[in-house]
Amino acid sequence: MIRVRAFAQVLAGILIMVAIGGLIKLLRSRAEIRRLPPGWQILRPSSEVATLPSDDSVLWAGGRDRVTLIDRKSGQLLPPLPGRPGG
Repeated sequence: MIRVRAFAQVLAGILIMVAIGGLIKLLRSRAEIRRLPPGWQILRPSSEVATLPSDDSVLWAGGRDRVTLIDRKSGQLLPPLPGRPGG
């Protein structure tokens, strides 16, 4: 009986160490995703994006729910234009 209990404790310790190792690996991979090359940024419009046409100053991110305007220089989301999808 003592051997079974000892084996169970060792097994539980191994499982805890594997879980901690997996958590550390997950946190490191998420931190690496956040590191972007200089000048890059992640923007999250309100819906999925199906197309990205652009002109000199604005990026038009069009998706199922709306069209989102993004200032190309600042990366800021712009208010929708009246009478346009998403406006």
